Amino acid sequence: REKYGIDTEVRSKYFANNSISKLNDVLEKISVSNHPLAPLAKKLMTVSKYNNIDIELEPYSKLQNKTTDRYNTNNTGGLYYPIENEISIAEFANFRDKSAEKTILHEILHALSFWQLHKNGSDEQLSDFKKLFQYANDKLDVTYRYGLTNVDEFFVALFTDLDLIKELQEIKPLKNNKEYKNLWEELLDYILNILNIK
Repeated sequence: REKYGIDTEVRSKYFANNSISKLNDVLEKISVSNHPLAPLAKKLMTVSKYNNIDIELEPYSKLQNKTTDRYNTNNTGGLYYPIENEISIAEFANFRDKSAEKTILHEILHALSFWQLHKNGSDEQLSDFKKLFQYANDKLDVTYRYGLTNVDEFFVALFTDLDLIKELQEIKPLKNNKEYKNLWEELLDYILNILNIK
């Protein structure tokens, strides 16, 4: 079971003496760290130029008030606002493994995926991804999982939800060919193509 705690160094690691950093700058700092998700951050740097938005470090109470007003929840360490195209990270929030990196990368993935799926991508790309999402939902035997609530959470969970990844690796791909061993490989290939990551 994951442990939660406050990452007391989030400001010094990613925001220095400021409350705002650019998405690409945060990715670069994570990519050269010893965090297990550093390789993902490095890969995302290749596409961050398409949506190099501000990430704001906010007091925990301020972010909780925003999320309560907008999303009827009040326990979050970070949030991507698609209309404003901004990310907020809560300072002194309880993060999984006492590390803000997973939450930061989760929100960065939202920013990059939302931009590619809903703003920059084609209707056909979104439709194809929705088919893969529905296929996964039909094959997974779960009543509720956060990563399956909508296509945007699903997109992000494919990188950050280890249990979901393992389950998708046990499902045959939607395309019935020998290109993919399982659904997760098919989804990953699709996402990397959407994001233009080689």
